[in-house]
Amino acid sequence: MKQNANKLDDTIRTFIANLSRNDKKVCIEKLVKDKGFPIDYAADIFYGNKAPEELGEFEKFCVLESIGDHNRLTAYFVRNEILRYQMEKLKIDVLDFPNKPLVFDMLQITENQFIGRYSAKELMKLRSNSLLDYNTNTQRVMTYKILNGEGTYHITINYRAVREIREKLETGVFIPNTITLNMNPEKNPDFTYKDGKLTVTAIDGFDIVDGFHRYLAMGQIHDVNKNFDYPLELRICCFPDNIAKQFIYQEDQKTQMNRTASRSMNQHSSINQVINRVNEDSKCYLVGQIKSNGLLDAGVLADGLNSLKVNTPREIYVESKRLTDYINKIVEHDWNLAENHWSKRQIVLLAYGYVEQINTSTIADAIRIVNNEYSDNIYIYRLNAANKRWVEEVLADVQ
Repeated sequence: MKQNANKLDDTIRTFIANLSRNDKKVCIEKLVKDKGFPIDYAADIFYGNKAPEELGEFEKFCVLESIGDHNRLTAYFVRNEILRYQMEKLKIDVLDFPNKPLVFDMLQITENQFIGRYSAKELMKLRSNSLLDYNTNTQRVMTYKILNGEGTYHITINYRAVREIREKLETGVFIPNTITLNMNPEKNPDFTYKDGKLTVTAIDGFDIVDGFHRYLAMGQIHDVNKNFDYPLELRICCFPDNIAKQFIYQEDQKTQMNRTASRSMNQHSSINQVINRVNEDSKCYLVGQIKSNGLLDAGVLADGLNSLKVNTPREIYVESKRLTDYINKIVEHDWNLAENHWSKRQIVLLAYGYVEQINTSTIADAIRIVNNEYSDNIYIYRLNAANKRWVEEVLADVQ
């Protein structure tokens, strides 16, 4: 795609809103006849029961194509995508309730909660049968936008998060976690559980209670690679809206790490990889002590070194050797640093000195004086403008 999905979603929403009832009927017929859409699915799209954010890239193309605006197609899709999508039809392994029920391998947790193993390809099968819904009554706050002078609510999506999840899925580094689907009693589910099998013989759709961004990321990959698959955990429950809301609230009350601690857990961060190497380097005087509960907090150090550009394995190796040498030289000026806990301000000074290549003796002197003369109340550990001014004031006192 040429432009971001957010703009395309808004474009589709505006176009559909401006269509007459008869025009919508014509578009629905085109989707059914030319693109193989089930009529109920096509109708849901044009009558507001299926938001643009819930559609795959190919489906969005089909909607724009059915409206007949070629200029919009070329604005959002590259030539190869247009040629490919024009030749394709929506391929659906149609479910036939009750003759062809859905069968999930599950463990029963409570009377109305089940957990088991699933896959992205199986999830996409539910999507292609229009069985996955974003229930606006139970999901998080909707976003209000004014389009063409008219205010509308639509699904709140962090497109950056979707992009990051997609990249991790495509490179195989995403750690499978749990997607939660709800069989809302109002959607008339008919299911039984026996011998580890949850068998659903009738349902109007599953509400995605948790995992919507992961679902979107998997859908984006599936749209360009039908062979894509990925393991995941699946929780299926049968909750009315009020219990589903309470479940979402409960999930949101999990104890959150602060951002610095959370970032330090990211093992795909090149800065964290540098710090991990230093912590494991037997030549480092602080070996084994550069971690969250060590003498030197690795998360605070990572924040301070955030501006470093380190990408390749060789750059990570070289940077780790340089950082080890820099830390060692500072410790040699004051051996107490090899035995005592470093304050956050001291770590910020270390990071600043390393990034700006300041003489180690100067930084060691600065680290020594902040221990007694400055309070430890820095809350943002990155080398932003305010922290740099503070560091410069300390260095001025040293010099």
